[in-house]
Amino acid sequence: MHTFWDRVKILIGASSVVEMAKILQVKRSTLSSWVQTDRKPPYEVLKKIMQETGLGIEELDRSFSWDGYEEVAENVNLKRKNIINQIEGLGENELEVIQSFLHYVQKDNPRKQNQE
Repeated sequence: MHTFWDRVKILIGASSVVEMAKILQVKRSTLSSWVQTDRKPPYEVLKKIMQETGLGIEELDRSFSWDGYEEVAENVNLKRKNIINQIEGLGENELEVIQSFLHYVQKDNPRKQNQE
């Protein structure tokens, strides 16, 4: 059975604790202690994990069925990569439209407001 931190590492696509610490913006030594003891992070870090993975607390928790967790991680990362690839091909006018849309979505998204 995979630990909470095993799942987080897979879902955010980190190759090491050092990389995971950079992504989550925490000290490597602090993250290492959480990983070694399989201790959950403070809420601020948990929010960052939810933001990075696109998953809720319930899905990150042990009660979630992690059969096929690699497929979940691949789908999350694949969506991000596809979006980034699509954005890279856009011109300035299209980027302005996308930026306006993202601002609108983030402004009206209750989940995003709770994270701020």
